[in-house]
Amino acid sequence: MEPLFSGLQTLFIGLLNYTIGVSIMICLIFMFRFVIGKKLPAWWHYSLWLILLIRMLIPLEFERLSNLFNFVPVLAESSLFELSAITINASSTVQGWDLPVEKSLVLLWFIGVIVLGIYIFFKNLNFWIMIKEKPLLTDKRVLDLLEDCKRRMKINTVLGIIITDRVKSPALFGYIRPRLLLPEGILQTLNDAELAYVFMHELGHLKRHDIGISWLLTLLQIIHWFNPLVWLAFYQMRVDQESACDASVLSRIKHNQCIDYANTIIGFLERFCRNRQLPALVGILENKTQIKRRIAMITYYKRFSRKMTFVAFALLISIGFISYTISGCAGVKQAQTEKGVYKLGEVDTMPNVLHAVMPRYPFEAAQRGIKGKVLVRLVVTKEGIAKEPIVVESSPEGIFDEAALEAVKQYEFNPGTIGGEAVDCIVKMPIIFELRPKQEETSNP
Repeated sequence: MEPLFSGLQTLFIGLLNYTIGVSIMICLIFMFRFVIGKKLPAWWHYSLWLILLIRMLIPLEFERLSNLFNFVPVLAESSLFELSAITINASSTVQGWDLPVEKSLVLLWFIGVIVLGIYIFFKNLNFWIMIKEKPLLTDKRVLDLLEDCKRRMKINTVLGIIITDRVKSPALFGYIRPRLLLPEGILQTLNDAELAYVFMHELGHLKRHDIGISWLLTLLQIIHWFNPLVWLAFYQMRVDQESACDASVLSRIKHNQCIDYANTIIGFLERFCRNRQLPALVGILENKTQIKRRIAMITYYKRFSRKMTFVAFALLISIGFISYTISGCAGVKQAQTEKGVYKLGEVDTMPNVLHAVMPRYPFEAAQRGIKGKVLVRLVVTKEGIAKEPIVVESSPEGIFDEAALEAVKQYEFNPGTIGGEAVDCIVKMPIIFELRPKQEETSNP
């Protein structure tokens, strides 16, 4: 269990540092939307969230880029000062299973990921099982209308239609073998023109791979379930996704048909309900508050000139770069903390341990007779505090890491000095975990 907890803790701490940058970027996107977003097209709003999605999938570590260009000095392992090894005896330090705050938070996060992931998986699986048994629609008039809409949207993907009572409004389901789901009674309610608008909207989702994006959003939301800003951002992204899809339809119909398209959306509000939210399901309706915004966008829709489109695209790239830079500042700051740290040969007096806290010997390791060693790298500040301890190497890997780090964080030091002035100094400290018989320990105090 100790290696598992150690691995999860390392993952969670990295995730916390990473989610700070993501949260900063989310706040920046909302700010940019509020300040300059009103005059820009729907695709621009949606593309901002795609930049966030890329940031979350491929986290940019600015401190590594800095090291690459030698902006931040890297300390060679051979130049680090190594303190004397500290030996821990199992007979005096063994403790039972305990859950400190950090470990409890890690466990809570992991349980949340597992529970939420299993719930969403089985919810989608259950819906897929119900849908796959339904027969495909064979009405030639409706299928010909769908093919005509596919030509207008320039889509060649094979798309079957299913009539089912499992959806309350039209929706696209599935990514590899997509199906267009229509609620019962819709063919009798809508005329061909209204049905064509519905088809074009759902084909817009298909053309822009919105189901695949929805799955990515769901996966990231599961991992970041503890961050309310991620939930808010993804909610707004799904709303903007619908507006961007509306815009793609409006760009392919005549200007005088925009009102008819808006009336079709309003008609859905009166006659149909919003579907359940599933990663593999994208529809045409959101809640009524967001529908008002979509109707306004549809009613006052105008095609942007090439010049305006270029300006919007340039703004998008600029804002993306600014957001990436600002959200990565935490990484730069962390990397730059070693700039004022001294190494061997640069200090007059080496730091030494003033007060050591004995690490606990992991219960499971003691029960199984496991010995080990952990080499911890840390910065001894000029105040004599242990800062940023990390495990350089350990044997066996992962078993004693957490116990060693917990103890080193509480150490007190006499700091290193230069010219009689205390300075920050980077050191390595070996901590050895041994199993000694109790009688040996008492005879050699």
